[in-house]
Amino acid sequence: MIPLAYKTKEHYFENITHVPARVRGAFLIDDEKKDEIEFEIVAPDGHVVYHNTTNECIFDFTLTTMGRYIIVFNNRFVNTDVRVTFTMNTGQNPILKKDDLSFSDTKLDSLLSFINKFNLEFKFSHNIHFERFKKIKKTNSYFYTFSIIETIVLVCISIWQFYYMRQLFEIKATI
Repeated sequence: MIPLAYKTKEHYFENITHVPARVRGAFLIDDEKKDEIEFEIVAPDGHVVYHNTTNECIFDFTLTTMGRYIIVFNNRFVNTDVRVTFTMNTGQNPILKKDDLSFSDTKLDSLLSFINKFNLEFKFSHNIHFERFKKIKKTNSYFYTFSIIETIVLVCISIWQFYYMRQLFEIKATI
């Protein structure tokens, strides 16, 4: 995404090192309106290789000159800021082969091994914590039951003690 303010030009550069180079790409303005921007690609010698004034464009052409090309976005037609989505491929990037991936493959295998070990340790620790939780829950239920029974026994002893003491005081009062 390229933000373009009103009446501004944005310049980008692409080095072409291998010719002939097939240049393919596209751009479009994000707004739903039909506003237009000016888009052009300028060769190293200064002549314009591609030019278009539109709100969306797909381009495909071949370059035969090596050098640094200038890609220009010009927002001189739209009275507001616009955002341009742009993509382009020149085929200049090296293509990876299977042999190039051996180092990455080794690193990914070691990462996968680490993740598997971590997962195994997590399962063990999860099981240990789960068993501990069950034991703690069982112990808590025993303590709860014991405290309820103890409370009932204490209340019963207090009631018995009240009536016993009352009877003793009644006997002493009659003497």
